[in-house]
Amino acid sequence: MQLRTQTAAAGTPLPRKHRALVALYMLEDPRQSREEILRLNNVSEIDLAEYEEEWLRLRCRHVVAV
Repeated sequence: MQLRTQTAAAGTPLPRKHRALVALYMLEDPRQSREEILRLNNVSEIDLAEYEEEWLRLRCRHVVAV
């Protein structure tokens, strides 16, 4: 699975924040190595750490308390 980290219309790179969020989602799939995912999205472990809290909020926003 390879995701493009550019917008389709203009071919402009996604902001670092969005590349980090994409990488965090990709890390849920164990078929690719962590290093490969970081390389494909041009992000670092520091980038992932910076946006992990926001990614968790995005992941949990549809969870409804019962």
